[in-house]
Amino acid sequence: MGIAPQIGITIHNIKTMEAKQRQFQSILQVLAASTDARDPITAGHSLKVTEYSIGICEELGLDHEYTEMVRVAALLHDYGKIGVNDSSLKKPGRLSDSEYAEIKTHASKTREILEQINFEGIYEQVPEIAGSHHEKLDGTGYPQGLKDDQIHLGSKILAVADVYEAITSKRHYRDPMPRKQASKVLTDGIGTHFAGNCVTALFNWLDKQPNTPE
Repeated sequence: MGIAPQIGITIHNIKTMEAKQRQFQSILQVLAASTDARDPITAGHSLKVTEYSIGICEELGLDHEYTEMVRVAALLHDYGKIGVNDSSLKKPGRLSDSEYAEIKTHASKTREILEQINFEGIYEQVPEIAGSHHEKLDGTGYPQGLKDDQIHLGSKILAVADVYEAITSKRHYRDPMPRKQASKVLTDGIGTHFAGNCVTALFNWLDKQPNTPE
């Protein structure tokens, strides 16, 4: 076989891989959008958490592959909410104990659903990372009550990004929190809820962004 046919095959394979990658990314976007579509108040949450998570990865100096894995996990971190009743998910007031318990099931549901997807290569840990974003360093988080080094770095990154986005955005039961107050919430949680390096990375990244709200 001459070199021309070999080049042709190589180009074809590259185009096929690029097409599959585009298809994969479009599916991720649809999955994330289907979660956000459940509630107009929280629409865009997954995209903002993804943006913050990527920013944290950049500040921590994590490589492209790891950042890509975290990006996908961030997009899908709340997918389990499709299995939570609207009456609890969209309740404007304080949740009852049973309603809060139902809300908490979304983390384990996220992992269970994502484990049914054939994630390969750098994406293999996506279900674990996405399903553990409510774990806390002191072991009081959920769904498994993991502590410290038991928690994947990717999940620690998502925890910071998720809470920051949630408290600085409008919700059914409260107005958005200003950055200064949100900063205190996160820094007060260092060592118990959040990893200090992830909190520092987020605010270092935010400081570099134009038009970041105060």
